[in-house]
Amino acid sequence: SGTGNLKIAAADLQLMNAAGTELMIQGIQDGAVTLYHNNIAKLETTATGITVHDSSNPKITVRSNDGTSASVKLQRIDENDTSTDFELKNDGGAFKIKADNAAQNEFDLFKATPDEIIFYNANSEKARINATGLGIGTSSPSQLLDIVSSSNAPLMEIRSSITPDGSKFGGGIVLALSQANDSGSGQPDTQAGDTLGRIVFEGQGTDFTYNGAEISTVVTVGDGNDGRANQATALVFKTIAVGGDSSAETVRFSSTENVFNEGSADIDFRVESNDNSSMFHINAGANHVSVGTDGDLGGVFNVSGETVMRTTGNSDTLTLKCTDADANEGPILVFTRDSSS
Repeated sequence: SGTGNLKIAAADLQLMNAAGTELMIQGIQDGAVTLYHNNIAKLETTATGITVHDSSNPKITVRSNDGTSASVKLQRIDENDTSTDFELKNDGGAFKIKADNAAQNEFDLFKATPDEIIFYNANSEKARINATGLGIGTSSPSQLLDIVSSSNAPLMEIRSSITPDGSKFGGGIVLALSQANDSGSGQPDTQAGDTLGRIVFEGQGTDFTYNGAEISTVVTVGDGNDGRANQATALVFKTIAVGGDSSAETVRFSSTENVFNEGSADIDFRVESNDNSSMFHINAGANHVSVGTDGDLGGVFNVSGETVMRTTGNSDTLTLKCTDADANEGPILVFTRDSSS
């Protein structure tokens, strides 16, 4: 029933079980102090810290009696100094990495739950991963990668810093519909109608968002059993017109032809020269082609300005052919002068 101190002096202190067959605690002078479980070393002090032992999966458990939170703090000096400290915390079932600054203001760096992972900077959320995808600048990503910025003209840059020598490439983006398998045979192949990739430009109306334009690469030749040498593609450009609710095809570049207005919409085609805004003009609504003017001169083919036709051969230079079934009428060539036009 004494109240004094108990001191045990030994160069090799060993606390054994009642039978003296198993170590429970061992302390070696100028060496390690080791804690045992069932005669197996579990925790050992070293010159630089402590070591946790286990045959396969060593671990340290920090348990809260009230079930709310538990944490491990990594401090450089002490808890209230001006150095930055870090904390690993189980906060109500959410794993957090926290830190404090010189003013001892605590902030989050990382948070993980079974449903999502969140990354912070200066206590402000910067990225979130959930079942839908990765969101940067948004806490509710709607796509695999959803980047939102409130700044004007936000940019994403992929840059190569390699020294150019005439053969190097800068950054790029690969859009693919493939298994990424180059085994040489046996792969499910792309077919006519498949879209290999697309870039969509989206706008906002007072009612709904809309697909304002789109650039895509579509497969035009491929029957489901073709190697790459037997497939062909087209690069398709789409835009939206007033009155539409989504973009429609305007230009298509393929392996066999380049087509403007494949969908037969009322979209004109115009080519400017140095000082003529309509050097070549196709009026889609009137089904007229004009050279040198955008005006309708009354014919399918209209020319405004001097016209020169030259040939280096002995064949016909100009042929007028009438396909009317009335054999009594032939091609009609009219010469007229109109000083008012």
